[in-house]
Amino acid sequence: MDKPLVSVIIPNYNHEPFLAKRISSVLNQDYDNLEVIILDDASEDESRQVIQNYVDKDRRITFVANETNSANTFRQWQKGIDLCSGGLIWIAESDDWADPKLVSEMIPFLADPEVGVTFCASTLVDADNQIIGSSLDLVDGDIIPGSVKVSGKEALMKYHAYYNLIPNASAAIFRKELASFTFLDKKPVPRLVGDKFFWFNILSKSSVVYLEKPLNNFRTHTNNVRSGTSDLDALEENLRFWRLLKRDIFNGNLPRDITRRIVGWWGRLILKGEVGVLDLHCLRIALQCIKIERFLPVRLMVFLIKTKLKNAG
Repeated sequence: MDKPLVSVIIPNYNHEPFLAKRISSVLNQDYDNLEVIILDDASEDESRQVIQNYVDKDRRITFVANETNSANTFRQWQKGIDLCSGGLIWIAESDDWADPKLVSEMIPFLADPEVGVTFCASTLVDADNQIIGSSLDLVDGDIIPGSVKVSGKEALMKYHAYYNLIPNASAAIFRKELASFTFLDKKPVPRLVGDKFFWFNILSKSSVVYLEKPLNNFRTHTNNVRSGTSDLDALEENLRFWRLLKRDIFNGNLPRDITRRIVGWWGRLILKGEVGVLDLHCLRIALQCIKIERFLPVRLMVFLIKTKLKNAG
């Protein structure tokens, strides 16, 4: 059977300490029909030298460096995909690394033309390569069945609506033709949950298969996209995502357990003092919540009163 070309994108910004392990794990895959595109987003460390050392040794690598920082990870994803020759894409984040069989074990699922994306389980590791958990620890709801084709609509309604079904792009391979970055045209541009919009676009047009084997190592540390951001920012971006689901997947009515999550998240931020009830930020959230469900602000006030009474008792 012919092996389809898999284009691997390694988007990097200031990940010099992790780059060698990442690039080596891509080049050492036991699947040999790969092209590798490494993007550097104007790193301020010695990343470019590390990358150039590999470029000099392996003709499969194309290296593109930005002179100014793009300020958005997902614009780098888009740039990389535009440069790809293969019909199948693996975005291998620069601080993660992979098992040598990641590509070869996932590619067979994409022989089914209805499957637009496949992803595997991940081992969570820290900056020192120590294991700190599993991708299952990130699941806030039902777990998708393994090695079974699940329709995109079912995946969106049962899983992706509640948590990011594919929390780490390094664990996934998808069809280039399904990639869409329309969410980058909306202001403000998502920084924290752009991947949820990205996977939504693919799942809305195709099925998905999950491989339960932990073939990916997902690194958690302080120098990544989400460091330096707040739960308040994350809530605002997630509200935009849930509005999209309400319109396109749930026929105008989000499930009650999702709206309960919104009220609980919003209420906890107020109780922790991260935002005041009359702050501009909070009012902006209120307007978004009203668009999701008219009485969400009322339910918030009930939540706050009940919580304060419970704590007082």
